[in-house]
This record gives sequence, C-alpha cells and structure tokens, in this order.
Amino acid sequence: MLKEKSATLIRLVARLTMMLAATMALVVTAARPGAARSKYSLEIRNGSQYDIYDVRMSSSSAGLWGPDLLGPSRILGSESTFTITDVVPGFYDVRLEEQDHDVCVVKNIPFFSDKTWDLTTAGLLECEGY
Repeated sequence: MLKEKSATLIRLVARLTMMLAATMALVVTAARPGAARSKYSLEIRNGSQYDIYDVRMSSSSAGLWGPDLLGPSRILGSESTFTITDVVPGFYDVRLEEQDHDVCVVKNIPFFSDKTWDLTTAGLLECEGY
C-alpha cells in the first residue's frame, strides 16, 4: 500500500513538473524581447490639396532635423503616397513643408509599429497653425 501511494505521488509530481515546464515555456516565448520587430515604416498618404516639398524626421531627443527624405528632386504631390522605411523603434518628430513653405511639425510620435498617415487639407492647415 505504501508503494502504491509512493508511485501515485511520484506520478503526480511528474505531471505537475511537466505542466509547470510547459507553462514556463509559453511565458518565456510570449515575453521574449526579440519578438518585436527591429524596424518599422511610416506611409504618408497626401490627401490634401497641397504638394509636400520636404519631409524630415528626427529622434525626439536629438533636436536636429535629418535630411529631406524625399530627396532633392521629389515632391509628394496631392493624392500621392510616400513611405519612410527602416525606422528604428523610438520616439520621433516629423516635419513636413508644403508648397507655400508653411511647416507642420508633429512631435513625440511613438514608432513601435508600422504607421500610416492620411494627410488632409484641414489637418495640414491646423498643424501649420491656421
């Protein structure tokens, strides 16, 4: 009888150990830091009536603008799309300059996933302070 109780207890401990191991594997997989992507993108859809001549990004903590991401000869025309790729996770400021040289700056944008911006005339004018 003692042997039967010992065997039952050993099987119970073995089952609990396996269940605990399986649960821990799930927790470790879900919490793994490498599960997040290392780079993201920002798609800008210009649905406004204005052409965008200059698009710049900066880390929110840097305080300096990067280069014009459109390049020297490209314009983000009305009803056009432009995608910024390889954005490292973090917080960024984005600066848009439109055809009248009015500037829109959006600060502290969290980049921890891909983003899409749908620019509208009203939204652009509001951002520029009109």
